[in-house]
Amino acid sequence: MTTYGLSSTGFLARRAADFRQIMRDYYDAATGLVNDWSDDTFLGNITANASIRLGELSEGLQAVYDAFNRNGATGAQLDDIGGLIGVFRNEATYSLATVTLSGTAGTVIPSSNVVEGGGDDGRARWKTLTDATIGGGGTVDVQVQAEEAGSIHADIGDIDKIVTPVSGWDSVTNAAESTDGQDRETDDEYKLRQSEGGSIYGSGNSNSLLANLSALDYVAAALVIDNDEPTQQVIGGVTVPPNSSTSIIWPNSLTDAQKDEVAETIYMQLPQGIKANGADVTRTVTKRDGLSKSISFSWASQLGCTTDVTVELEPGYVLTDVDTPIEEANEALFALLTVGESIQDLDLQGQIASVAGLKRATVTFNIGAGAVTSAEPDFNEILNLTSTTVHL
Repeated sequence: MTTYGLSSTGFLARRAADFRQIMRDYYDAATGLVNDWSDDTFLGNITANASIRLGELSEGLQAVYDAFNRNGATGAQLDDIGGLIGVFRNEATYSLATVTLSGTAGTVIPSSNVVEGGGDDGRARWKTLTDATIGGGGTVDVQVQAEEAGSIHADIGDIDKIVTPVSGWDSVTNAAESTDGQDRETDDEYKLRQSEGGSIYGSGNSNSLLANLSALDYVAAALVIDNDEPTQQVIGGVTVPPNSSTSIIWPNSLTDAQKDEVAETIYMQLPQGIKANGADVTRTVTKRDGLSKSISFSWASQLGCTTDVTVELEPGYVLTDVDTPIEEANEALFALLTVGESIQDLDLQGQIASVAGLKRATVTFNIGAGAVTSAEPDFNEILNLTSTTVHL
């Protein structure tokens, strides 16, 4: 017998058909008659319509109940669950780039001036973050931030148009790729991080430190390497001093305030007697007793990786039917990689197995040492997809 309502096994809502049968059974019992419940009768019609409305309400109640479970929650409901355990959704962050402004020496370009280039359509807009004065050599470098949050990318030379002109400022370009922001965390990504969120409440171990660093909304990826040996060790290509911990952070474009917060997070999570080691950033944290402690950490570096996919198609399909979904699947895989994380050919093969028209695919990666089926960065590197080639 099916049990509806709240029980030891959870909540099960009645369906429209259940309500219709209940109403008709009650009416038959109350009248003592065998009533005609055909659709063309008044009784049949009114109970059928009422049951549909009750079924809709019941489905809504089931959805509300399901939303109390992380696996059944979405959107704002999932945010509420995260708030209960102190794991908040990572909002979108902004891409940054360094541009070179050229023109007449002494020309001042105020902050918030707008330049254009890059992005999906080549028309992404960026604003200068500080005032800049063109130097005696006719150029000045200044950092710009994308106007829209999310993963907006500019290749070398993409940012080449002045939107808000200033007299004496002639041109703009970028000599390096942008440091891309991140899109708002998806429900699936957020659920995974919530499931790991218990580590946030711990302390004194690398898991809790990594969880707390990853919870910072401007940290796109991080890795913590521990060396509890009394001698220096090389771990995943990273030299780690004795009895120390190395935190590796991406991206490498944090503000001073953000660097301070990273250092504070490391200090709060490291056990006593373990040194916070790092090669790139050193900040001073003031302890509760008023004394200061030096905290260091390292930046991750991007390791360019190309992907080559050789496909065999089902009869009647052509390459253009499959190349775009394969490229998009590969981009999505790389976007989820963290510092030091490798990617296997089977990862992409699994993602594209359902692409219509694809019979089979062979995947290889190239990170400078020839074609390989597994792209494996050092622990202080993060893989950066530079291109995907799909061919027969």
